[in-house]
Amino acid sequence: MPYDLDEVLALVEAATDAYTRLGTAAWWKLAPDGLDEISRRLEHSTRLAWAAQVALAGEYEQQSVA
Repeated sequence: MPYDLDEVLALVEAATDAYTRLGTAAWWKLAPDGLDEISRRLEHSTRLAWAAQVALAGEYEQQSVA
């Protein structure tokens, strides 16, 4: 689990880069089965991103920053 600011920022940057690249993916080159698998995994990924946002919001509350 990352605890260092630089490490966390690097992870966020990597995720941002990945989502940016996915936004311009050549989906038309993939077969329907591939699209289904990507859809499931991308949904899981976005749910994890949302969970991270909720955890971060909780930390704001915990530290009385909000």
